[in-house]
Amino acid sequence: MFCENCGMELQDPNQKFCPNCSIPQKIMKLDSEECYIIVSDFTKVIYLWKGLRSSVRSGFLASKRVQETRDRLEAKYSINTILEGQEDSEFLNQVFKSIFKIDWELR
Repeated sequence: MFCENCGMELQDPNQKFCPNCSIPQKIMKLDSEECYIIVSDFTKVIYLWKGLRSSVRSGFLASKRVQETRDRLEAKYSINTILEGQEDSEFLNQVFKSIFKIDWELR
């Protein structure tokens, strides 16, 4: 059996996700009809996640907002567009860290 997200071989045949992918999958379910922008200051990457059912207009506006965000930060930030279902463990780890940071800041 292999992880449904990243393709890593699983030790337990009853699992669907590897340890790297399972925690973020349980904590957050991104809405397929939306686009999300996640900024990682640690890796200097701006992620644009596009849901499978997001509109073309939503994708266009999100792409524009990503460029504006990059312009406000530094040109050293790279942009990585992720389509729903093609998330890798690096992206999922950044989503997890972003959720933790947001939750921590709200307390």
